[in-house]
Amino acid sequence: MQWPVIVALAIAIPIIIFPVVFIWYLNIKGIQESNRKAHEQKQVGEAELRREDRLCRLSRTGWQYIDAYLSPSVEETRGHRKKTL
Repeated sequence: MQWPVIVALAIAIPIIIFPVVFIWYLNIKGIQESNRKAHEQKQVGEAELRREDRLCRLSRTGWQYIDAYLSPSVEETRGHRKKTL
């Protein structure tokens, strides 16, 4: 090869390769960003499920049984209404 061909290749190759590498970089960065967001959403969803599960367990600590005994049942309320009418 003669020197003008080598100089032309040395100039042309970076001009051709730079946009390709830049586009690949943008694609890979976008994929990483979407994976990061999906991972964060998954963690938020799991945290919300853990929070709901903890609330369910806290609500089953016996207070609903106490409330059931203290508040009148539907039949008791209906019977009381019939007696007063």
